[in-house]
Amino acid sequence: MFTADAARRISCRSILAALVIGAQAAQAEPLDQSMMAPADWALLQDYEAYQHRCHGNSGDDPDTWIACGARNYIGYLLDQSGYCFGQREQIEFEWTWHVCDKKSLRFEKP
Repeated sequence: MFTADAARRISCRSILAALVIGAQAAQAEPLDQSMMAPADWALLQDYEAYQHRCHGNSGDDPDTWIACGARNYIGYLLDQSGYCFGQREQIEFEWTWHVCDKKSLRFEKP
């Protein structure tokens, strides 16, 4: 027979497990090359390269500004092709590129 405290611990574990499983199910499927047109895949590769240059350089360097601007524009082009980066209920480190859905974060035109 369970004590009230043991029942609460089991209940809390069950709730936590359901939340984790639900959060994993809510995440969109990340993109891979087989899911995209070749031109869109090339844009995605360019986005990643500019993202690295945008975050990897000094904020005082004009090349950094150019890289960030190019990254934002490519993100907008990918968005226009139906690909989005991140969803509203995710925290930033969980964001991945995916086929846009109603929960997707969208790129605005730069």
